[in-house]
Amino acid sequence: MEPAAIGSIRASRRVCVAGNLCIDLVIRNVPALPGWGQEVAGRGQSLVPAGQAANLARALARLGTPVTVIGAVGEDDFGRMIRDDLTAHGVDVSGVVSLPGATPVTVGVVRPDGERAFISEFGCAAAVDGALLNRIWEATGGSDVLCLVGQFNLPGLPPGAAQAFLARARAGGAVTIVDTGWDPAGWPPEMTAAIREELAAADIALPNRDEAAAMTGEDGGVEAAAALLADGPSLVVVKLGEKGSLARYGDQAAFADPYPVEAADAVGAGDVFDGAMLHALRSGLPVGEALTFGNAAASLYVERARDRFPTSAEILARIASRPGSGRGQ
Repeated sequence: MEPAAIGSIRASRRVCVAGNLCIDLVIRNVPALPGWGQEVAGRGQSLVPAGQAANLARALARLGTPVTVIGAVGEDDFGRMIRDDLTAHGVDVSGVVSLPGATPVTVGVVRPDGERAFISEFGCAAAVDGALLNRIWEATGGSDVLCLVGQFNLPGLPPGAAQAFLARARAGGAVTIVDTGWDPAGWPPEMTAAIREELAAADIALPNRDEAAAMTGEDGGVEAAAALLADGPSLVVVKLGEKGSLARYGDQAAFADPYPVEAADAVGAGDVFDGAMLHALRSGLPVGEALTFGNAAASLYVERARDRFPTSAEILARIASRPGSGRGQ
């Protein structure tokens, strides 16, 4: 039996995405990271508005799901670029505030196989705390679904404050969804314990394989998902990269195979998976088919250097290209 949270997502009018907004400078086809005092050459670059919140919101909007972003940018050209880009993608930016200081910047370095590493400077995001998020949430009228993403890029939002924000939204009737991202400090025991306590306020958790493994000490697969399910969410989805994706809910599990691709850039692929999977759940697909929809969307995204966010028609065509594939929405 599917969790009640999925039924609430299907009845939702709008999704709110709270989290980090930044500018990504991505350099592709880098064979290895340089040592100090050294330089290596890549091939291909982009400078784009990004952050987990922006990526997830654009993926949802591209698929036709109404979405509002809550977050902060600096009072600078990069901040205006992020606002303009989200607006152009059909995202409601009434919850994006401008703060003194610089808009966060992340440098992404991408290997030829699509694997990536990041260096971030958080800028004005350090001022984003639980009180600010609550004020914006109330000012924008809340939402049926709240996704909190990229919180490790919001240094002013420790797990306890994030948990309180989620709990307050859930008490008001919202489905709460968490994708923390990777801990730059390497998941020390006290942070791991705090994040797992935070999951008590989440209806759905969306870690990737490495994050699930770091949080649980398991291999990042079914066992890790089961351990996180015991922390409080009613649905745990683990993104397995080139191995597909899996979900645990109640005593049930679902798995979806990957779509092999020639990866141009995997930066943001997990956010696109999240958006496509949530859109599929909202459209009425069962969990297993929603995983397939998310995998297909992410495969299209990583293949492209431009116009990266796929439409429903493109995702359905990718699914239909596989013999015996499930339906989509």
